[in-house]
Amino acid sequence: LKRYLKTKQGKLLYDTMLLKIPMINNIIKISVLVDSTRTLSILIGSGVSILDGLNIVIETTSNSIFQDAFKSITKQVEKGISLGQAMTNEGIFPPILV
Repeated sequence: LKRYLKTKQGKLLYDTMLLKIPMINNIIKISVLVDSTRTLSILIGSGVSILDGLNIVIETTSNSIFQDAFKSITKQVEKGISLGQAMTNEGIFPPILV
């Protein structure tokens, strides 16, 4: 089981299951969002480009569901879509955040 959870597929399944548990769901979402937005804010405030900042957020996010979402957001922003619209398109970010 430990070896399976270290694979990409195992990690994705584990993270998906965690996000389906009612009480834990909100804690994980809030934790990931606070860490990610704080990191992105500090990076952009320091002069790092949005795309580079998003790539760093992908590397520092521990939840694979949110990593995949940030990868998709990065691709959308590269195509010219605004960051807010790209986050809205993912459907996992609360409206107050975008």
